[in-house]
Amino acid sequence: MKKVILLALLALLVTPAGAQVLAPAGKPGVHYLRWMDIRHPQIAALTLFNLNDRAMFGGLADVAIITHSTLDGTMIPKTLQPYVPPAAWVPLQAGVGGNLSSRVIVHLGSSYNVGWTLATSIVKIAGLSTSPTGEAVKQLFSDGMELGDAGTLGFYVGIGMAANVVDDGHFQSVKAMFPGQGLGPVLQNAAKYSLGLSFKPK
Repeated sequence: MKKVILLALLALLVTPAGAQVLAPAGKPGVHYLRWMDIRHPQIAALTLFNLNDRAMFGGLADVAIITHSTLDGTMIPKTLQPYVPPAAWVPLQAGVGGNLSSRVIVHLGSSYNVGWTLATSIVKIAGLSTSPTGEAVKQLFSDGMELGDAGTLGFYVGIGMAANVVDDGHFQSVKAMFPGQGLGPVLQNAAKYSLGLSFKPK
């Protein structure tokens, strides 16, 4: 499934329609997806967990290569937005982590800023529905919380593929990086979900 999504994105980039959907960072509301803004990259600190057994795989830093902001609209119909509200997301991100001495991890994936439904639940449980603190929590879990002139902070969850490039101080073969017999087991072993904070400077 991950390969299908990636191939669809790559196909989109080389078509005339891709020029309309994917564009450089600029004026909001013109394109749905945007390339990374080199001057203001969105960077995330993530913790990865194995999808098959939920064990922690490692920590790393990712940079968003393709992004979407709620300011650029949504594909969710208005009738569904009360139940599935629009959210910022990162269709493609890549990063590296580990301890950089005996273990190096590489990661390629996608992530979503946790939706308005979760934020609303947290605010209601805490009894902060009408307070400035409640509004700040909603911002953090929707498109991101504004940190003054510094930038925007968001809490993201995601899914992707990761592998050990270096393990115990030794570079790994492709087979060692992606263990398993057959495509299904290889993808299952490489699949990770992520939790982390994302920061985009102004």
